[in-house]
Amino acid sequence: MKFPYIDEYVADFEKFIRKAHYTIGNEATNQLFLKGLIRLVLINVMQYLTANTYEQMVQKAVESIRSQLTISNILQNTTRPHNNNNYRSQDSYVPRTPFNPQRNFQNSYSQN
Repeated sequence: MKFPYIDEYVADFEKFIRKAHYTIGNEATNQLFLKGLIRLVLINVMQYLTANTYEQMVQKAVESIRSQLTISNILQNTTRPHNNNNYRSQDSYVPRTPFNPQRNFQNSYSQN
């Protein structure tokens, strides 16, 4: 499964299960479905033992993806200001030359 394409994963999984003449919803195919999920979605599906049937596992996986996308959108919106002209992106940050008091003191002392 490629994040966040859960609908595509479910459709492909069901198509291949039918082609192989397996039964959707039995223990073996449920395990195959779970093995194809990305780790975080698998953890969310298995975290609470409420997903007992194939349909419940699919629903839990879809909810997990939706939650992750919502969290991602929230975090993106809180870390980046909206159209703020005074905002300089970190990519354009150029550090200053480090302050060296001895060098500055010697330069000003030798000039006098």
